Amino acid sequence: MLIEVQADIFDKFHDGSFTKFLRCNEDVDFIIDIQYLAETVNSKFTSFSGKLKNCSKLEFIVWGKEFEAIDDLKTLGTLDLEIISAKVIDNKIAIECNTYDGNCGGDLILIADDIMIFDESGNEIIYDELNNISRRYWNGLH
Repeated sequence: MLIEVQADIFDKFHDGSFTKFLRCNEDVDFIIDIQYLAETVNSKFTSFSGKLKNCSKLEFIVWGKEFEAIDDLKTLGTLDLEIISAKVIDNKIAIECNTYDGNCGGDLILIADDIMIFDESGNEIIYDELNNISRRYWNGLH
């Protein structure tokens, strides 16, 4: 998957929060709590799950502390990283995040071959479908 597409996927989750990361061999599973977008799929849903395929880098760089990378997945899951935006920088995805742990935020940096997104029923949501879900929400068609 193109890295620009990967960044756009995370950009669709604006205001959602990463609440869990778990390494499974070379992959990293994650959960994003984002009720307003999840309800567009099913009124009872509150989150999406995902998988970073062949993830070779996942670390959080706190703004103002650029030499201190947090890469422990359990710790990352406790930071309640709220997604602001995502872009490509130096062939890596940089997801700007707010935090509520006393820091003002930082960048979640990742490198992965592919990203898979799933609804709460475990159904995979492909990129075009995620675009449609986002468009439906923002156009008030949910």
